[in-house]
Amino acid sequence: MDLKPFSALFNNSMGNFIVKTVNAPNFWGIITYAGGTSIAQALMMLYVLLLARWLGPDGYGYFATSYSITTLSAFLINWGMDTWLLRKGALKTDLRKWVGFILKTKFILYLMWAPLLVFSITYFRPGLLQPIFLAICTIDIWIDSSFTTIISGLNIKQKYRKIAFLLFLSRIGRIIGLVSLILIGQNAPLFFAFFRSIATITSLVAALLVFRPLYQKPESFTNISQLSRELAPYTTSDFFAIIYLMVDVTILAFFKGQQTVGFYAPAVSLVNALFIVPGTFYLAYIPILTGRLNNDIPLTIGSLRKIMLVFIGTGAFLSVGIAIMSHLIVQFVLGTSYVETGNLLFTLSPILLFKSLQFGIVGIIVAAGWQKRRLLPQGIAALINLFFNLLLIPKLGAYGAVIAYNISEFSLLIGYLILYVFWIKSYFKNTYARI
Repeated sequence: MDLKPFSALFNNSMGNFIVKTVNAPNFWGIITYAGGTSIAQALMMLYVLLLARWLGPDGYGYFATSYSITTLSAFLINWGMDTWLLRKGALKTDLRKWVGFILKTKFILYLMWAPLLVFSITYFRPGLLQPIFLAICTIDIWIDSSFTTIISGLNIKQKYRKIAFLLFLSRIGRIIGLVSLILIGQNAPLFFAFFRSIATITSLVAALLVFRPLYQKPESFTNISQLSRELAPYTTSDFFAIIYLMVDVTILAFFKGQQTVGFYAPAVSLVNALFIVPGTFYLAYIPILTGRLNNDIPLTIGSLRKIMLVFIGTGAFLSVGIAIMSHLIVQFVLGTSYVETGNLLFTLSPILLFKSLQFGIVGIIVAAGWQKRRLLPQGIAALINLFFNLLLIPKLGAYGAVIAYNISEFSLLIGYLILYVFWIKSYFKNTYARI
């Protein structure tokens, strides 16, 4: 097969745009990656729906509340390291050592974070969650975070088939544990969290065997102070991002109780799970664009337009599809007791378009090294999100959370668009100045 040069990137049709971003083997690797991750995320959606139906609004609300609180505080072990690795890893030769370094760092941070979280919730809100349940959740979230680090390393190496396999293994393991508990008639949320953590641990072991990180000091490591400065914008960015995913569920649990969470959480989980579709393209093209920009291979307005068309089309398809199918999906899978979840899912559908556009813009911003400049729109949107959640949830319950989510995501998109326009002007001004 006659392969076009890498410099031909983004010419002609949208299909050629995707093919020309990589050589032929990697193109089919990305197709496998996209298909595999889509299947894996579909399994995760199935897991959420089956678990919610089996446990009911009360039981699932308890389960979701614990995972929401744990995930919200998990930025204390992540610190944006995985996003930083995607940006910097493509420029480093000692990738396996950096992955090992991040894994060790997360383990040390976990040993401090987990006991502090369990003690804080038990002391300040006694009776809200069982300490043993919360402890299992912290293990699951930490292991999953470590798994994500390895996935980032494999993504930098463009091992797309291996990523697809590992993600599929992770999700199918959770499904097997869930179905096994259902078959024996178990309905205690604690057992479902335990079996989920077993599946996550199994996936991490498989990922470690595939990637084989090195637990030695990376040659390109300078000092903790320098690394902390590099991580700071990614840490802040990830903290703002996690607010969108979890703060609404946490506030709902405190103000309206776990049954309301039981109605709301399946809807928002389904929407968030679909982020993997535009997220797949996002993760695939960050290393490519990073290398392109760092090697002074110019981009064109046409190439940037094609990137955005991919994300606009993806977001529009997902948003319209969920709006049309929301009630049918929820009533068929969850039953009539979850009619309210169908209504909530319908009102959440515009977020898929907003988020898909954000993925397209953020990928370019991160690849261009403008990560720090994301913090202003993210910070503003995070404050908007928190403000409207606190304002509307006490009055409107789950629908208040939906309104807050839509408003904050739209405001974040506007902020990113403004930043994107500034970057385009700066990039082409400097490009033509060099010419």
